[in-house]
Amino acid sequence: PETTGRIKFENTEIALDDNPGMGALDFSFGEARPVVSGTLAFETLDLRSFLSAFTPLAPANGAGPGEIDISVADRIDLDLRVSAAQATAGAIQLADVAAAAQVKNGLAVFDISDASAFGGNIQSSLRFDRKP
Repeated sequence: PETTGRIKFENTEIALDDNPGMGALDFSFGEARPVVSGTLAFETLDLRSFLSAFTPLAPANGAGPGEIDISVADRIDLDLRVSAAQATAGAIQLADVAAAAQVKNGLAVFDISDASAFGGNIQSSLRFDRKP
């Protein structure tokens, strides 16, 4: 039988492009791909930078305009819950953001389940799927 390794970090401090955050991260090994799960809270967060860590939005080596490299979806499984008091998505300012990032079996999903913007509440979902 295959041995599964697991590492858990509680009260973990992490920074994404100078946006400090805190939370818990769990790394599991022994499946076909490593599994990273956890919950992270940020005071401020650049959502474009956060997304590019898992689904690079900028053209990578050999990727032309309009192409998005989601090869990370073939290397890890990810399930992160993210919150931010303030966030930006390009020129859009968001507050009280509750979101989730999931990557599994070639599928990458980013959901904003709740956020304040434009004088109201918004929800959004972004999905990258290798399968036609």
